[in-house]
Amino acid sequence: MIFSGFRALRNVLRANFLAGMFIAVPFAITVIALVWVWSKVNTPLMQIFQVAATTEQMPWSDIGSAIQESDYGKLLVPIVSLTLVLLAVLLLGLLTRSIIGRMALGGLEGIVSRVPIVGMLYMSLKQL
Repeated sequence: MIFSGFRALRNVLRANFLAGMFIAVPFAITVIALVWVWSKVNTPLMQIFQVAATTEQMPWSDIGSAIQESDYGKLLVPIVSLTLVLLAVLLLGLLTRSIIGRMALGGLEGIVSRVPIVGMLYMSLKQL
């Protein structure tokens, strides 16, 4: 009787742990990917902002130099780059939900489902 209780507890813990992993791992991968993309967008955007602000002949040079001289420059570029990343994710979602996106996603799912271990995991996660 004690062993069946431990076995039931083990099964419940295993099932809940696996369910938690199936939620946590894709979420963590998504967050890591978004932070990586954000850092890749932020650095060139900062360089573009510095070049645009130092050009004296341009009409926006006064605004750019004022922002650069204040601490807002440290805040403005990351916010703009984060906005660009979120807009890219939004456009990717719109593309995926459209007819072309559904066809592309169906083709990609067909390819992924043929890969032995990855296909089984993907189809299992898709059903969740």
